[in-house]
Amino acid sequence: MSNRTKFIPPLPETYFGNSITFGMVMAKDDEVLTRGFGFLASLLNEVVNSHCDEKIKTSIKSWIQNFYILSSGGIANKNFVARNSQRFIMYGNDFGWGRPIAIQTGRNGKSSGITSVSPGPDEGSIDIEILLPI
Repeated sequence: MSNRTKFIPPLPETYFGNSITFGMVMAKDDEVLTRGFGFLASLLNEVVNSHCDEKIKTSIKSWIQNFYILSSGGIANKNFVARNSQRFIMYGNDFGWGRPIAIQTGRNGKSSGITSVSPGPDEGSIDIEILLPI
């Protein structure tokens, strides 16, 4: 989750670089199967809505004291990871060939279960890219 606007005071627009915090939800397989993906979406919504300056700073302090490194091989097959970038509007780019009709980021540096959600080509639409096991 982006920290840019959640810090007090917020990071300036000219800040170059990432400032993100990971949010996590957990659910059992059978719970997801019976309650559906709307249930997962509601869990994610709770995490995103609770994202604030205090939680970010607590997370950073915790990471400094008990650091860990995420690696693409370290994600178990049952995990679902969602990511996006609202800062970079992919369909807004035109390098002289016309607007893109699809965005595919490829497999490099990703592991099974990574899901990218981006604004779609039409107003109010979204693109969802899911990396499944080979």
